[in-house]
Amino acid sequence: RKLCGKSAELVCDPTMLLGVDSYLRLERVPIARLPNRYVAVYLVGAHTWALQVATKVAKDRKASVVLLQGGMMARWHTSGGVNRISVLGPSEWLYFIHHAEFLVTNSYHGTVFALQFHVPFTVTLNQTTGDERMLTLLSAVGQSDCALSQPDQFVQGEINWSSVDGRIEEMRAKGGQYLKEALT
Repeated sequence: RKLCGKSAELVCDPTMLLGVDSYLRLERVPIARLPNRYVAVYLVGAHTWALQVATKVAKDRKASVVLLQGGMMARWHTSGGVNRISVLGPSEWLYFIHHAEFLVTNSYHGTVFALQFHVPFTVTLNQTTGDERMLTLLSAVGQSDCALSQPDQFVQGEINWSSVDGRIEEMRAKGGQYLKEALT
């Protein structure tokens, strides 16, 4: 309002306007074979201690760590005890998130889809202005405790998915109503 004289309405991200069934129809098994039990790590940019958290969670859950990283060619390799996969299309990315035992991420959309798919998760904050978007989302769904600013904060708690779903549904309704009004 200060910048342009108009009210800004806080609504959900467009990826949250669709229910989980819409995304389940889109997901596809990646070409690279994933372990049966894995902790997914999906990071936007570098993060110094996300793998440390993922390794701890994987040990507790008796699972492998799988890091999705960028690259020019689809490939699968292991280095430093971490399975690394590169280049997943959108449908394979959905599968990668959905079928994880747990997700460690600093990505807003990684978090959105962990919420949609009921995948337990933690968010490793980057200590940048981009964290505000993430913190606003986590607060809106009652999961602020899932945000970490340092690795020793991590405590694996239970998520009340029914409560999360209810809050997402409220956000979805508000966002849909806002779009209808904006388009008329």
